[in-house]
Amino acid sequence: MRHSKNGATRLYMDEADREAFHQRFATLSTLSENLELHRNTVLAPLDKAAVRPFAPFGQTFGPIYLREEAERVFRRKT
Repeated sequence: MRHSKNGATRLYMDEADREAFHQRFATLSTLSENLELHRNTVLAPLDKAAVRPFAPFGQTFGPIYLREEAERVFRRKT
């Protein structure tokens, strides 16, 4: 959608979009919340396992990981 005052494109997600996103991806914040660990405690094993943030075609969006890759690291620890 376009912002009504400045015309900039703004992206919005409805509940179905959010659910689809979280089925495929995990953010550092959601991993931290789900695992009940500090985000740095979550980040260290991801780094050690060489799990990198999702970056299609080299474009980065911050600490967003493919859920399957990220969760695999923590399943090994249990």
